[in-house]
Amino acid sequence: MPVEVDPDVAGLLAGTVADVVRRAVVPAIAPAEADGRLPLAVVDALRSAGLFDLPAEPASLLLSAARQLTRGSPDPRDQPAPGSAAAALLCVAAVAGTACGHGSGAPTAFVDGGGAAPSVTAVYRAAWTLTGSVGAERVGDSDAGTTFVVVAADPGGVERAFAVDPAAVGMTVGPRLPTTGLRAAGRATVTLDATAATLLGDAAAVAAARQVWLLGLGATATGLAGAALDLAAHHLRNRSQFRTPLSRFPALRALVSGLDRDLCAAEAAVTAATTDPTRVVGAARTAAEVAVRITGEAIQLHGGYGYITETGVERLFRDALSLRARVLGAVAPAGDARLDHLLGPP
Repeated sequence: MPVEVDPDVAGLLAGTVADVVRRAVVPAIAPAEADGRLPLAVVDALRSAGLFDLPAEPASLLLSAARQLTRGSPDPRDQPAPGSAAAALLCVAAVAGTACGHGSGAPTAFVDGGGAAPSVTAVYRAAWTLTGSVGAERVGDSDAGTTFVVVAADPGGVERAFAVDPAAVGMTVGPRLPTTGLRAAGRATVTLDATAATLLGDAAAVAAARQVWLLGLGATATGLAGAALDLAAHHLRNRSQFRTPLSRFPALRALVSGLDRDLCAAEAAVTAATTDPTRVVGAARTAAEVAVRITGEAIQLHGGYGYITETGVERLFRDALSLRARVLGAVAPAGDARLDHLLGPP
C-alpha cells in the first residue's frame, strides 16, 4: 500500500522549498555556473531546511522538492526564476544514501559503480575495500563533510552499498570535468585503490537506492521542462508582432499546448512509478527525453533571445542534455532488474 502524505506536510514542504529557492538557490545560479560548483551557502541552506532528511518513502515528498528546486517559481504573474537542477540532485543523492542505510542529514555523493559490468569491485579480507573508477557529482566548494555512498560488486557479482570517507587512504577525487550542462554539480572522477569502506546495505538496499536516484532524476527533468515552459510562456505573453502578443497566435498556442501535455504526461509517469518499481526506468527516461524536447522548443520560441545567457533558457537546455546522460547511465544497471522482471533471470 502506498504511504499517504498529509496535505499539511506537503504544503509546509512546498513553502520551505520556495523560501530556499528564493533566498539561496536563485542568487547563486550565475556564480555556480561560472565556478562549476554549488556554493557552500546553498548546501547549508538545503541542510538547514531539512531537505537532506526527506524520507525515501513516501517518495512523493522528494519528487515534489526536486521539481520545485529545479523549476523555481512558476507563477505566471511574475518573471519566472528557474531554480537549480544541481541543488535538486544534491537532495536526491542524500535520500538515495538514506535508502542504502547511510545516516541522513548530511550532503552525500551517490556513486553507482555496479551493474552488469561493474566499474568498482568490493573485496573482503578482514575488512571491505573498494577498487575502481567512476564518475560522480561533487558537493559545494569542498568534499569535506561529504560521505560518498558507493555501489560496488564483489567478485561473484553480488552488489552492496558502502560508505567511503573522502579522506580515506586510496581515494582520489579528480578535478571537475567539463560538461555541457549541470556545471554547478561539479562532476568529477572518483578513483578508489583498495580504499577502506563501511558496509551499508545488501542488494535490496542497492535496488531501493537506485529507485530513489532514478525517480529523483525524473522529477528533476520535469522541473527543467517546467521551468523552460514557464520562460517560454512569459516571453510569448510579453512580445508582440503586428501589434498582437505572440501568445495569441494559434500556431504558437497549439505548440505550447502540446508541450504542456507532454510535461503533464511525464510528471504523471514519474508519480505512477513511485508505486510500481517496474516502471521507474521507463518513467525516468521518458521524463529526460521530454525535458530535452521542451527546453529545445523553448529556445526556438524565444527566437534569437533563446541563445543568450541572460534569458536562462540555454542553461536549462544544456542541463537537460546532461541530465539525460545521467539517466541513461543510471538506467543501465537498473534496467537489468527490469529485464529480469520481463524475461526472468538469464
